[in-house]
Amino acid sequence: VHVITGGLGGLGLRAASLLASRGAGTVVLTSRSGKIARGGQGLSEQLASVQSSSTAVRLLASDVADATETAGVMLASTLGRSQPLKSVLHAAGIADKGLIPEMQLGRFEYTFSPKAFAASYLHAAVAQLDVGAFFHFSSIASGLGNAGQASYAAANAYLDAHALSRSRCGMAGSSAQWPLVTGAGLGAAAGLDGSYRGMASVTLEQYAVCLSALLVRDASACP
Repeated sequence: VHVITGGLGGLGLRAASLLASRGAGTVVLTSRSGKIARGGQGLSEQLASVQSSSTAVRLLASDVADATETAGVMLASTLGRSQPLKSVLHAAGIADKGLIPEMQLGRFEYTFSPKAFAASYLHAAVAQLDVGAFFHFSSIASGLGNAGQASYAAANAYLDAHALSRSRCGMAGSSAQWPLVTGAGLGAAAGLDGSYRGMASVTLEQYAVCLSALLVRDASACP
C-alpha cells in the first residue's frame, strides 16, 4: 500500500502513475474533498489512466492537517489488508504570499497546517510501522527563499528538517526541494509557467524521472 497526500493534484497523480507503472498493489490518494478540485491540468484524465491500470486506487477525503483524520486514513489504508504500508508520499500543501513584516500567526498556520503540522501527524500515525519510504514534497523556496513567500519557505524548511530527523533516528525519511513544475502543482494553479523570477522550471516528465530515481534509492519503496 502506498499513501499519497495531496494525491489528486498534478504532482500527486503523476507520482501515483509512477507507482502504478512499477506494479504497486494499492495506491491511496487523499485530499480534503476526496475528488479533483482543480481544472485545466488534465487531472481527470491522469486519474482515469491510473485507475485503468492493474493497481487498485482508493480515493479518501481527509484533511491531512487534522491529526485525528490523518490517523484514520492510515488505519483505513492498512486495516485488514495483506499488503504492508510501503510508502508515504506527502505532497499536500498550500502557498501564501507575504513579506515577513506582514506575517501574522494565522498566516503561518495557513501554510504550516497542510505541510509541517501534517508531516508530524503522518509521522505519529506510522511511527510503529516499518514504512519503506517516507517522502516529503518540499520546495526550492526552502533552500533559496523566494520574495513574498516567508511562511511557505519556512513550512518547506520544516519538511526538510523533519525528513532528516527521521533518517537520523533510523527511520525512512527523505525530501526533495522541487522547483516549479510546468503544468502541475501550485505553480500551475497560480498560472505560472516556464521560469519564475530567474529560476528555471522542470517538466512534469522530468519531475517523474527525478522522483523515480529518489524512490529507487530505497529498494523497500518498490512494490
